[in-house]
Amino acid sequence: MYCSKCGKENNNDSNFCIYCGEKLKINELKQENKINEKTKIEELEIRQNTNGNVLYTLGALILVIGGFIVLFMKYRTFVDMEIFGTSILVFYGFKIIALVGIIFFGYICIYYIKRASEGTPLVIVNKEGIIDNSSAIAVGFIPWENIGNIYIKSTLGNKFIHLNLKTKIKNRNYVDITLKSTGISPENFLQQILEYRKAIEK
Repeated sequence: MYCSKCGKENNNDSNFCIYCGEKLKINELKQENKINEKTKIEELEIRQNTNGNVLYTLGALILVIGGFIVLFMKYRTFVDMEIFGTSILVFYGFKIIALVGIIFFGYICIYYIKRASEGTPLVIVNKEGIIDNSSAIAVGFIPWENIGNIYIKSTLGNKFIHLNLKTKIKNRNYVDITLKSTGISPENFLQQILEYRKAIEK
């Protein structure tokens, strides 16, 4: 290997020219490549299970249809059912609940259809942070420096990967990543996240 400054030949393993002390550029590139090889870690990615997506979409659609049935129900039909009494206030109360349900579950239905058509991964873990698209209220990108403790949390029998945030994102102090529709164990994926985080922090 020849020095770019003085032109004299050096040993191929040398990092500096033994004649003038100039840093040998080829070895500098080799060192950078070695560093890149060490730090090059494949990102983690979780995608939607097709069956889970279909079930959630159908469930939301059924609730929307049920909402429309209640919304257009006549008072006489409501009275004849004799389930919730005959109060006109209860009748219109159900109408309001039905309207709210149509809006909410209609949005959920559209969200799942859109997500399935776009093929967007539910969760991406890379060197910059975690991208959460796991639910309709997901916050999106969360940088590593804003993530505190990560652990499993259980609510009403559903397990989530719980992320404590150091700084609020969309007025939230934490993020719950749900993997219920993926068929992937939250415990196993949490272990992968923790190992990944440890690797990039070295």
